[in-house]
Amino acid sequence: MQKLTVTLFIFSFLLLGVALCVVPELIHNKQKEIIQLALFILACLIDIVALRHHQKHSITR
Repeated sequence: MQKLTVTLFIFSFLLLGVALCVVPELIHNKQKEIIQLALFILACLIDIVALRHHQKHSITR
């Protein structure tokens, strides 16, 4: 169960890295901020899911 939580956290950090490093290099128009914000929100939602998954399985132990 913990493997899923760790995998989700790693994936969210990768999304943040893409939002902060890759998107500015590839996109040079006004949509850049929208894409960065969308990736940031997606990473936050993944973190919330990972935390809830971890809490759910740590309480049942």
